[in-house]
Amino acid sequence: MQGIEEAAAQGLLVKINTILVPGVNETEVESIARESAARGASFMNLIPLLPVKGTPSRARASPARKS
Repeated sequence: MQGIEEAAAQGLLVKINTILVPGVNETEVESIARESAARGASFMNLIPLLPVKGTPSRARASPARKS
């Protein structure tokens, strides 16, 4: 968070990348966005987890699509 504040104070556009992992952090995404914005972040890139065969994430589900 200190790095976000320092970068924003220098006039840099700060982007926060967050990977959405169902069952792990979906309840934290909103607070990450709010806290990051309060510290000066300009953008947030929310990336859905894409499980890949042969990796530790293979057993996880991808986030559900909502319309």
